[in-house]
Amino acid sequence: MSSKFTSRQWLAIAGSFLLLAGLFFINRKPPATDNPMGQQQESGHAGNAAVDFDQVIKSSEDSLSDFEKQVVSRIKEALAAKADSVHIGLAGHLVNSLDSVGQPIIAAYYTEKLAETIKSPPLWTKAGEKFYDYSELGKDNFKTALLQQAQMCFTSALKIDSNYADAKVGLGECLVDAGGNPMQGIMTIQSVLNKDSNNLNAQIALGKLSIRSNQFEKAIYRFNRVLQIEPTYYKAYLLLAQSYKSTGNIKQEIVSLKKYRTFAADSSFKVDLDKYLQEEQKNDTNK
Repeated sequence: MSSKFTSRQWLAIAGSFLLLAGLFFINRKPPATDNPMGQQQESGHAGNAAVDFDQVIKSSEDSLSDFEKQVVSRIKEALAAKADSVHIGLAGHLVNSLDSVGQPIIAAYYTEKLAETIKSPPLWTKAGEKFYDYSELGKDNFKTALLQQAQMCFTSALKIDSNYADAKVGLGECLVDAGGNPMQGIMTIQSVLNKDSNNLNAQIALGKLSIRSNQFEKAIYRFNRVLQIEPTYYKAYLLLAQSYKSTGNIKQEIVSLKKYRTFAADSSFKVDLDKYLQEEQKNDTNK
């Protein structure tokens, strides 16, 4: 089953507090600028003014490199072919290449356009997940605009297939983050688990929400359940470590971080993690 946390990598370690505060964002690649929308001017969207998302994308595309502009041009040509499966496949490949070169918002936008063309719940959901992931990095009305785009994509997927589980999970997360009716969002996610207790994305989403609401015992249950469902979902160890730390269970925090270390590929991260583990082991011994 798909995960929302596979292609972005953040290393956020500066002492014990910042390590644990940053655990949620490890393995997320930061955007090239502070504005995940790209290089466009923010002044035109200041305050609470509504964001014209198509204009945001146009401004972002204007700032692309020549190579990236060529990729976008080929995507538009492929999408214009519509029913041509060869061109649709090419468009999908090119959209993924935009994501890989650090243009996730534009990639999400054209994933959405691709979903519109072939009426695909999985593609609608993929676009929604991209928008949602980066809404957490957006600022002010940009965050709101990204959430709105994500919610629209998930809703579009569910209009085609009302039982599409990953779209329900994404919609639930959007409803929680929008703040209007968070319980509706939680119930939407829970409805997925009521039908399939092994739904990985739903367990992850409720685990994250448990951390955000300081319900760390619930988070521990959720992420242990995640590892039962998918033992290779190693990011769960980071979230478990954060939860154990918050409950004062340093021993289990250390166990979780050591398990995560066996999967970590970044050598500089391992060095920082080893230093942190040494400090935590001293703190636990001194109790």
